[in-house]
Amino acid sequence: DTADGVIDLLGAALGVQFSELKDVITYLQEKNCLLLLDNAEDIIWKDENAIKDLINSILKFTLNTNLLLTSQRPVEQNLYESERVYRVYSLGYDDAAFLFCATTKRRILRREWESETFHNILEQLGGHPLSIVLTARQLAPGTTLEDVLERLTVYKAKAIKIKNITDRNLEHGESLVASLASAYHMLSDEAQTLFGILSMLPAGAEKDTLTRMYGDTAWEYTQELNEASLAEIRNRRATLLPPVRLYALNVITDSVREYYGPKITEVLGAYAQELYKRHITKDAKEYRFYFTVDEPNLRSAVDLPCHPPQTEKERSSLGFLGSGLIYLYIFHNRYKEAKEVGEKILSNLRNLQDRLGEAYTLIALGTLALRKTGDLKEAQKRYEKALTIYQLIDVKWGEANTLWSLGELSMRLGDLAKARTQYEKALAIYRNIDVKLGEANALLRLGVLAFQTGDFGEAQKRYEKALAIYQSIDARISEANTFRARGDLAMQTGNLAEARAHYENALTIYRNIESKDGEARTFTRLAQLAALTDDIDHAETNLDTALVLCREIQDLESQADIHLAQALVFLARHSTAKAKKELDYCSSFQSRICAHADVAQWLLLFAKHFESHDFKEGTKVCLDYAEEFASKAQNQYLLNQVGKNSLEFHNKVQNASDSQ
Repeated sequence: DTADGVIDLLGAALGVQFSELKDVITYLQEKNCLLLLDNAEDIIWKDENAIKDLINSILKFTLNTNLLLTSQRPVEQNLYESERVYRVYSLGYDDAAFLFCATTKRRILRREWESETFHNILEQLGGHPLSIVLTARQLAPGTTLEDVLERLTVYKAKAIKIKNITDRNLEHGESLVASLASAYHMLSDEAQTLFGILSMLPAGAEKDTLTRMYGDTAWEYTQELNEASLAEIRNRRATLLPPVRLYALNVITDSVREYYGPKITEVLGAYAQELYKRHITKDAKEYRFYFTVDEPNLRSAVDLPCHPPQTEKERSSLGFLGSGLIYLYIFHNRYKEAKEVGEKILSNLRNLQDRLGEAYTLIALGTLALRKTGDLKEAQKRYEKALTIYQLIDVKWGEANTLWSLGELSMRLGDLAKARTQYEKALAIYRNIDVKLGEANALLRLGVLAFQTGDFGEAQKRYEKALAIYQSIDARISEANTFRARGDLAMQTGNLAEARAHYENALTIYRNIESKDGEARTFTRLAQLAALTDDIDHAETNLDTALVLCREIQDLESQADIHLAQALVFLARHSTAKAKKELDYCSSFQSRICAHADVAQWLLLFAKHFESHDFKEGTKVCLDYAEEFASKAQNQYLLNQVGKNSLEFHNKVQNASDSQ
């Protein structure tokens, strides 16, 4: 029910992971399609300007895309192309009568058909299909038309003001509310409770989910709602139509909300954790779709009643839900929602005095700031607050996770000694409490640290240990990341065939789990590898593939990698000016995430390559930018390497000049 949610849903329907509106436009520019957005009134009311921007952009920048929206209201904005509204008018008397008779629970007799009572009922319903069906379903064996008319008259007189129902069209709204009210009050107490539960689930719920929330008889009473036309059931999933849910939210009792709100949060908290875990496995594509469908439920649950934790070393249900939901938003590149919902989660957790849940959420928000928005001060504040909480309540694995995260931050800030200390402390705790994934993660980062300081033997040892653990616990994305790191190490040490093998292993896994950013970064590495072997055409092909993938995601590191690889290809073609421009772009991205050290290391490698090809200008460009990037990274090892290589290059050029 937001514009970002629509973008995510479009991606799920099309089998493409979109990050933002421009990615949708890029994809649709080459397509000929009709996009249907059904029941769009909720989004138009809640996120009108954003939906207008989405519609306008599609209309303006794609030639062969048509939009069809079904809604109880038009967009009513100055659109790039005029909105063509096709109104579904009220049914005429004969059609209304036919629909009523076709949906009753008992046969209507001829005398009833011809009665004044029947005529009065249809007149009060005003030819509105949903009102007609809701009322017709009340005509069951043992019920007369007079009974139905009496209820309809009473409830129409009592029709309450419900936002987006009675305030859109008073006459229609009152008849709809009257039909809903009379249908609702004919339900059993148990079905009314299920109606309230479904009102708290904007995306509806499957049979098993409702059973976990309510009990073994949940589906029996959901069927009762379906029989009354108050709920739709498709593929064992029950949902309330938007106007029905609006009514349900107005009649849900405090007792139902207070009793079942915590149960819903508990079930969805476990579900969010499961979705998060599955997003890094071979089933990732399937579970990304599940998240897209159920995200409105997860977001809505953030504000439901929740029981506080019983002890300070336990999390509330919201504590489980909150961190998982933030990480899921990060996976789906929905950073704005991750930030906004995350702040709300933090506030609610503090009200619950859930310290452990608060610490988990702080780590998630710190990761968002570090990796996706480049706000290192924000990341540091979040991590240090989380560390304080974990240490106060003596939760060792939380302390280890936070130390690991602080190690990441120290690496970005160029304090490598501090990073090593933090990683080693984390590793010791992980081993002491036997957390294999944490142990492998710490080993991998210690390997990267050794790699960036030139201790390639130590890096290789760390990578191999991490890889063995990842494979033993089936951590697929981490396994792929390690193969890519081993490919980087092999390329730096001149083992190009081995590098290719590692990259291809990583690429296979990334494709299987549909990790677009992993694919993009691996293709840029393959482009660099091809450039090192002077296979420039192949380098450009890999780079083109990476660019296509990068358009589908919003990842700063991937974009920086693209510009670096493009610069190296330009240098290989002796296009120095274009290469410098790409390196400047690369630097601007790296500045946002403080990751200049990686680029400096690659530039040193290519400086040697161009020097061996007697391309002096290319060598100088690489060394000059390597010095700039190593300085920004505050990496003394890299600065020493740059100085050493620059001196050797200068002496070589000077000697060649003297010999002439």
